[in-house]
Amino acid sequence: MDVERQIDRNELRIGDALLAMGKHVRLFERWTDATRTSYVAYDSGSTPVKHQVYVRARPGEYDYVPIRYDPR
Repeated sequence: MDVERQIDRNELRIGDALLAMGKHVRLFERWTDATRTSYVAYDSGSTPVKHQVYVRARPGEYDYVPIRYDPR
């Protein structure tokens, strides 16, 4: 049973995740502005956990799939 579903990047809201299979997971916090070209997230995958701004158009950014917890 799946407990998550893929969502569109523009639907991201606090607590959603961006998953790069076999690499990292980022927990979305917020968009930096109304253009939604960058966002703040927690990045887990190595120590220490990073809390920083990520730019959507950056190389490799589209390896991350936005997902939302959905325990139907």
